[in-house]
Amino acid sequence: MKIKVKIKRHKKKIVLFLAALIVYVSATCCIPASPGNSQKGTAILVPGMTGQPWLLGGVERALRDSGYEGCFIRHTWGKPFMIFTNLREKNHKNEQAELLAERIEKIYKENPSRPIDLVGYSAGGGLIVKAIESLPEDIRVRNVTLVHSAVAPEHDLTAALSHIDGKLKNVCSDADWLFLGLGTSSFGTVDDVNTRAAGMIGFDLDAAVPDEQMRVKVKQVPWDMGQLLTTGRWGGHALIYGYKFNKNYVANKI
Repeated sequence: MKIKVKIKRHKKKIVLFLAALIVYVSATCCIPASPGNSQKGTAILVPGMTGQPWLLGGVERALRDSGYEGCFIRHTWGKPFMIFTNLREKNHKNEQAELLAERIEKIYKENPSRPIDLVGYSAGGGLIVKAIESLPEDIRVRNVTLVHSAVAPEHDLTAALSHIDGKLKNVCSDADWLFLGLGTSSFGTVDDVNTRAAGMIGFDLDAAVPDEQMRVKVKQVPWDMGQLLTTGRWGGHALIYGYKFNKNYVANKI
C-alpha cells in the first residue's frame, strides 16, 4: 500500500512538472512578437534540423525588444522531426534550399528597397548559406546571422557573400562539442562534410573567403564567459533559442 501511495504522489508531481514545463515553453518560445513594419525590413528566421518554427517565438521577442522594427517570417523547412533526413539527404536539402531562395527572391521583388535579414540556427544556418549562394545575381539581402551553424569551416562563402550588402555574422562556440563537434564529425554538416562545424570552431577565412577584400564582410562572434554570467548559457547547443541569449548576443549582430 505504501508503494502505491508513493507512486500516486510521484504521478502528481510528474503531472505538475509537465504542466509547468508546457506553460514555460509556451511563455518563452511559442508566443510571437508584436507585428512589425514590413517597410522597416523583413527578418527571415530559420530553425535547426527539426525544421519546425515553434521555438522561434522567444527569438522574435528578443529581437523586437532589442529594437528590430521590421516584420518576422518563421521559415518552416524539411520533414517534421525527421532530423537525420533534414540533415543528411542531399537532394532533400537542395530542394529545401531552393524553396528558401524562392521565398527570398519573392520578398525582394515585391519591394527591392526593403531590407532582408536572415537568421539561421544550427542546420538552418547551413540551409541559409545554400539558399543565398544560389540566388539570381540581382537579388540582395542585408545581413545574415548564423547561430551555431552546421556548416564546414572551409565552405567557400564567395557566392553567398556576393549577395550580402552588410555582414555575415558567425555566432559560434567551442563549447558546442557534442552537436557541432562529435555530431557533425559523425553525421556530416549541411554541406556534407564530416568535420567540426563552423558553428563550433569558426570559419577558416583563408579557405572560406579566398578574396581578402571580401573578408571584411565576415564577422566571427565566439562564445565567452560573459554569456555564462549574463544568461547562464554555458556555450553548448542548448538554449540557442533562448530569449536572454538572443537579446544580448544575437540581436546586436543583426
